[in-house]
Amino acid sequence: MNTTSSLITELRLILRDLPAVIWSEAELTHALRQAYHDLLAASGEDWLINGLDGETNPTTLPPILASLLLRGALGYALLGRAAERLDAFDFHAGQQAAALTTARILLDHFQKGLAGLNRYRLRRLQSAENPPYPPAEDPLQPGWPME
Repeated sequence: MNTTSSLITELRLILRDLPAVIWSEAELTHALRQAYHDLLAASGEDWLINGLDGETNPTTLPPILASLLLRGALGYALLGRAAERLDAFDFHAGQQAAALTTARILLDHFQKGLAGLNRYRLRRLQSAENPPYPPAEDPLQPGWPME
């Protein structure tokens, strides 16, 4: 099950920062939150991630989407790091440009993945046990008239 803690650990593994020397917990949580909100907006779903913003319910994000979420979080983390280093003197002048380029590529792939969520949502709606609209006999919201 993907929790905020396990996703942050995955981010640290990918970023080669297990001892948390470069990225703080708050920075990675912020990047994860940004990608998560983008994913929710693109999918139209209300998935939960246990531990994110104090969420105590179990994670409902489909496991297949964890890699997409991580890709977006990585892009946002690198973008934040590059922006933070904008005014700093650095002996490795190309490092900031490399971080920006990598962030742009990751976020481009993230956006393409988000665009694919339309197909995922359509398949889910087509295979739902219950129709995705209110029943005609519901007095508060009587279905969608087809007239």
